[in-house]
Amino acid sequence: MFNYTQPASKAPTVDHRLRFAREVQRRIALLPGVAHVGLASSTPMNGQIGFGDFVSREDRPATRNDLNAGFDSADGQFFQALGVPLFRGRFFTEADSAENAPRVMIINAALARQLFPNEDALGRLLHFKDATWEIVGVVGNVRQFRLDIDPFPHLFLPLRHFPWYTTVVVRARVAPLGLADDLRRAVQSVDPELPIANLTTLAQVADASLQNRRILLTLVGLFAAVALLLAAIGIYGVMAYTVAQRTREIGIRIALGASLPHVIGLVLRDGLKLVALGIGVGAVASYGAARLIASQLYSTSQTDPLVLLLVAVVLVAVALFACWLPARRATRVDPVTALRAE
Repeated sequence: MFNYTQPASKAPTVDHRLRFAREVQRRIALLPGVAHVGLASSTPMNGQIGFGDFVSREDRPATRNDLNAGFDSADGQFFQALGVPLFRGRFFTEADSAENAPRVMIINAALARQLFPNEDALGRLLHFKDATWEIVGVVGNVRQFRLDIDPFPHLFLPLRHFPWYTTVVVRARVAPLGLADDLRRAVQSVDPELPIANLTTLAQVADASLQNRRILLTLVGLFAAVALLLAAIGIYGVMAYTVAQRTREIGIRIALGASLPHVIGLVLRDGLKLVALGIGVGAVASYGAARLIASQLYSTSQTDPLVLLLVAVVLVAVALFACWLPARRATRVDPVTALRAE
């Protein structure tokens, strides 16, 4: 996908822009390896809310301006190029952008669900931008803002009604960036002085939309690893000190015939009691802390029991290892030396 911007001196009217857009689409569609080509006023996952306005059902004027929806223009095979499914109705045709064509729109599933929760939206009338529009299609949701942000209510208008911003979307049967030079030549064959901008792929756009989150989660992961290491060192230190304080007791137990597994088990049980208490307190506190990180979670519940269970298992495993080292040292206590101490 890429953008182009026509100066007003070359495209002073809507008809000029429409003719140019149609010719660009026609030239690109002829390129080898191109499956679909379409136009829109913005791209998915662009990091911006974009254009928006109030929309309401025409048959309910009392609730007018009750819902804010984003909007874009669309033309050609825009939805096919992005792989957006058509749930009801049809896509736009060139006739929809004719000068005296009826006002029609396509809405996404999120908007249909809010305005017509238990009804068929196809053929219904909406009030938008001081005009009445007929719904001719219902399409799947597109994540306009970011990949990890749920789709907003959104609607699409024929190109004639919003031709001022243009993004060309191409679905290719070959490596997308391998068509870069051909796409430039196709546009410049219509206007040799018109450059194209922001040439990229949808995969690159999706990756860029998660860049900030990826950096943040990497830092959180590093802090968590440091915290886990400090916890292990702390547990080891406490257990080592406890074993040192109980050297005489352990020596007596060994002298009286306590087996080595029994001694190890004794030390581990004492250590795990503290760990279990810490995990219990941490599990309760995590419900409050989850509110602080809820905005950073994607497709994951902030109180997912599986996640809490996995964290507890990891902490127990680390604690077992931290307790096992002093426990193993306790089995090496010489009973004679221990009995002579103090």
